[in-house]
Amino acid sequence: MKRLLDATSGDVEMEEELLSALRQNVVDRLPLLKMGLQNRIKDQAVLYSHDFKGSCATIGLEGVRKTAMEIERLCIENQLEAAMQMYSQLESDIKQGFELLEEYIKNKKRKAA
Repeated sequence: MKRLLDATSGDVEMEEELLSALRQNVVDRLPLLKMGLQNRIKDQAVLYSHDFKGSCATIGLEGVRKTAMEIERLCIENQLEAAMQMYSQLESDIKQGFELLEEYIKNKKRKAA
């Protein structure tokens, strides 16, 4: 949560906007990563795994960052099958990370009321 706080200076509205924008980015791009992995398009898989690694690290989703970094490494090493096997872990990490951040914002708003 510290990274989210650092990025928004603790502004709840800004946190919600950032989280919403990131969620939309993830929803739009996750299928592109999967397609790159399934179709063995290395450049596409590297691009989107790198994208998730950076954007999710920005707001402190460390689990997502680690999984995306491992997928990126496997793709760079032409191990796209192994990377594809990690895809469901990435989906799970993303879901869990967003749930935690949303709960954090909800609690913060409750305390402010």
